[in-house]
Order: sequence, then structure tokens, then C-alpha cells
Amino acid sequence: MKAAAQWHAQLCSDDATAGEREAWAIWHAAHETHRWAWQQVELLRGRIQQQREKLPEELAASTFHLASTLPKLRVQRRTVLKTCVFALFGGVTAWGTLHRKPDYQTATGEQQEITLADGTTLLMNSDSAVVINFDAQQRLVRLQRGEIYIRTAKENLAAGEVHRPFIVQTAQGRIRALGTRFTVRQGDERSHVAVLESAVEISPSAAARGYLLHAGEQAEFSTRAVQPLESDYDGDPGWIAGMVVATDWRLADLVTELARYRPGILVCTSEVADLRISGTFPIKDSELALKAIAKALPVQIVQRTRYWVTLAAAG
Repeated sequence: MKAAAQWHAQLCSDDATAGEREAWAIWHAAHETHRWAWQQVELLRGRIQQQREKLPEELAASTFHLASTLPKLRVQRRTVLKTCVFALFGGVTAWGTLHRKPDYQTATGEQQEITLADGTTLLMNSDSAVVINFDAQQRLVRLQRGEIYIRTAKENLAAGEVHRPFIVQTAQGRIRALGTRFTVRQGDERSHVAVLESAVEISPSAAARGYLLHAGEQAEFSTRAVQPLESDYDGDPGWIAGMVVATDWRLADLVTELARYRPGILVCTSEVADLRISGTFPIKDSELALKAIAKALPVQIVQRTRYWVTLAAAG
């Protein structure tokens, strides 16, 4: 893939020679994997041209600005183009690996505990998916969707081996573990992190610096910034023990959380959405949880079908 991106940069530049085009043709025909890699780079180019996303525009602008401020280096168009192609290629590669077929996944209402190759414990919550990528440089877990709990194992390094940082990657950035226990939840536009022990470093993908989060703290982050949150828990999150623990929650928020563990549709009407509730509700028995809510609040369970349930005002 890297070679394909380099060839693409060369052939798209103004000073590409006939000899280079001939050499590319030989490379392209030499192996099936070369043709596949070239196709991926061409697809990348098409997506950039069609979608014209903000990141590529900013990236190209900053790269050309850098070239104009360094005249002594005589940066040619080909050099600038290579920089853009490799940067864009790297970003889309990260997107592709984040969205590739998961190594592990859970269904709605299912949880799964996995022991990774280094001894780290990974607990997956309902409807979650991860890709595992351990290599010589790092131990990487890509969270595609859902929520995970991590208890990192201490590395047993042999003589001459290099420490490999443990990293969780989400759509918004990376979380580097500093010998810790923590949870990560992938949202639509933000990721949520809660640290249970030690600390983690959060690095949003488009931010200039990271943010250190310590035990007992939690935060949300976008691609550009980290937003610390007030911590309302003491100890491990309830879902690890199979419970949703609500402390003066809006009913709408509790229903949304319970819906994560139940197939189908579970909602409440606007008339009861702002009712406040506290309690502990079982994840694996949503029917019991709903009965407990109906007992605690003036609401009724309206069951259109087994997979479509609404909480409405009683009476």
C-alpha cells in the first residue's frame, strides 16, 4: 500500500517521465497485490474528490504553506504531492482498519471477556466490536463501536525488548494506558473515557497536545478537544457487574441506557421523559427493570409488540 501511494504521487506530478510510467507498469503487472493496492489508492483519490472533506483541504493547505516557507529547500511539486498523498493515505488507512471486520464482537445484550496475548483483560459490553493489532511497536485495540473495559497487564520484557505502549483507538483519537484500568465508550461524535485506576493519556486526532486523566476521573473527547466530566461513580461501572446504576437520572436517560441491552425499540414519551429516578436495574432482565420503573414512577408499560415497548404516563 505504501509503494502504491508513492507511485501515485510520482505519476500525478507534472515532472513524471516516460521511464517512470514504464517502471510503474512493470511494478503494477508484477503481482496481484500490487494491482489491489493501486486500486485502493485510486478509490481513496475518488473519495477525496467526491466528498471534499474538510480535513484533506486543511491538510493540503498546510502542506503547501510549509513548502512556500522553505524556499531554500527547493521543494518541488512532487515532494509536496507525496507529502499530501502519504498523509491522506495514512488517515484513510486508519479509518479502514478502524472499520474492518472485527476480531471480536458482541450482540445486543451480550457481554464477553477476552484475555489478550499480553495477559490484558478486555471485557466487551453490549453491541461492541474491536480489532486487535499487536506488533513490535505497540499493543493496539481499535474500538469500532460500543464499550469496553480494559485491565492492562504488566509487560514481561526479555533482554533487549522494547516497551510497547498499550493504546485504545476510537474514531476521535487515542487513549494510551499508563498501567491502568479504564473504560472506553464510542459515541456518534465523541468518545467517553472513565479511569478506575492509575491514569491514561487522551490524544484527540486533531489536537496539538494530549490530556492526562487520573483515577476517579472521566471525560469525553472529540477529534479536537477533551471535555472533563463530573464523576458520579465509586468503583467499577455498574455494567461490569451486569447492572445499570442510576442516581437521580432523567427517565429518558435511563430508558436510553437500558435500550442498549435489549433488541428492538425501547422509548418513553415526552410527558414522562423528565421524571427523575434512582436505582439499580439488571441488564440481562430488561422486563424486570421495566417493572421496577413502573413501580417507582407514575408510568405504564405499553407493549405494541415484543420488540417495541414504550413507557407512557400512567392512566
